[in-house]
Amino acid sequence: MKLFKVNEIRQSVYHFKFADQYSLTSTFMRIQEHYESPYRGIHEKHFTHEEFMNKYFTKTGDMSYFTDFVGFNIPSYSIRKFIKMYQYKHLWDKEIELILAIKELPEYRQRKKFYIIATFDQDDTETLNHEIAHSYWHLHDEYKKSMKAQLNLIPVKLRKKIKESLKKEKYCASVLDDEIHAYASTATKKYFRESEHFEGFIKVNLKPFRSIFKKMDRKYTNEMEKIS
Repeated sequence: MKLFKVNEIRQSVYHFKFADQYSLTSTFMRIQEHYESPYRGIHEKHFTHEEFMNKYFTKTGDMSYFTDFVGFNIPSYSIRKFIKMYQYKHLWDKEIELILAIKELPEYRQRKKFYIIATFDQDDTETLNHEIAHSYWHLHDEYKKSMKAQLNLIPVKLRKKIKESLKKEKYCASVLDDEIHAYASTATKKYFRESEHFEGFIKVNLKPFRSIFKKMDRKYTNEMEKIS
């Protein structure tokens, strides 16, 4: 039985869908943390599962990684770095299965940009849209430029406070703007009211973020429908 299903859900954006949360998180843990971990010795470094899990426990007080996350996203440049660094050595079987599937993608073979997102089998449109927003940020320069302009309208103190909170939690500095934009574009108001990382963000005008995302998503959803 295959560990996941793969579908191209937007142009050059591939969705890896898993049956359960543990299969998802245990498969993506190392390749995802290689991309955006805030921990020294992990981000863009070679590390073992044990090294990461020990680090995660030390930083958070609990090895709850396998239940902490419901979605992942990784740009192609980071995927290529990971594959080159590890070269099938010291990988779990599920990681090898993932890499083999990635290598079958036409953009990987053609050395073109692509994006992979991953979720598990649940009806969670918000998570899926959040991960799709990340893909647009990396694949489309005009979208990224428009979103950065909106980020610059957020009060400096509030934006800095949110970045510090996210950085302490689970993200490296290089992905913080991308992360804030993805939440601003897709998260519910209820999320912002309850999230400890986005305290005060409920006052931000989210309509421009959502409008830019929806316009982009309509365009690429329509394009995929034409192809199919």
